[in-house]
Amino acid sequence: MKEQLSHETDKNKLNELAKLWTRMIACIVHDMRTPLLIVQMAGSTFENVLPDLLSGYQLAVEHKLVPKPLKETYLKAVEENLISANKKTTSEMQAFLDVLYPFCKNLFLDSQTDLSIKDFIETTLEKYPFTDKKEQELVHTDYKKDFRFIPVPSFTEHLLEILLSNAINSISQSGKGKIDITTAVDDKGINVLYFKYNTEMPNKIEEKIFDKFFLKKDNNTLPGLGFCKLALLHNNGDILCKSTEDKVEFIIYFPNVIA
Repeated sequence: MKEQLSHETDKNKLNELAKLWTRMIACIVHDMRTPLLIVQMAGSTFENVLPDLLSGYQLAVEHKLVPKPLKETYLKAVEENLISANKKTTSEMQAFLDVLYPFCKNLFLDSQTDLSIKDFIETTLEKYPFTDKKEQELVHTDYKKDFRFIPVPSFTEHLLEILLSNAINSISQSGKGKIDITTAVDDKGINVLYFKYNTEMPNKIEEKIFDKFFLKKDNNTLPGLGFCKLALLHNNGDILCKSTEDKVEFIIYFPNVIA
């Protein structure tokens, strides 16, 4: 009984922190949009006047009014790269702000529908964009226990996709290896998904693997492993990583579904 009360107290504290964090992120997003728009407007104005500025500068150089003229390569770089770099950076920042608040908001949503872990994995594998059959055959599944779990909205499926993408890229680089996905119940009665693959990445990657909260894919900003871990923690689950010189294993814990 005491353990249950302690658990509920911890959950309530986490929920309060989640609400506070979400409000704080909303304020940050709002406050950042105004200066970002100012930068975009300034960049647009600069783009309009830059041709005239460069023409005036060239005339000044021709009339020997500039003691130390800038190199042509530098001027060309300013003309070709400065505007595009400003547009690209501000556009990426706007896209980032567009998804930051929804990510934080979705992070603390509670799902009410439980799923079969086997059905969930099979569905995710069917939807995953494998490049060919050979890549698809890298994945080996072993359902020692087809437990039911409550997925974290917007994050659980994406977590498995991230792990698949990382594993396939790593195996592709090394030219060998396979991916093992195993579901089981551990000796403490906790639902576990083991995701293991061969890699030649350095040892101890688990120390930084969850530092990245966002990732870029096809010009889109997506939640990274850091966000996925937070979402699992909020729903009484967790994800851990263990690595050796030639293998990485992710251990994902899902809370038991209470009937």
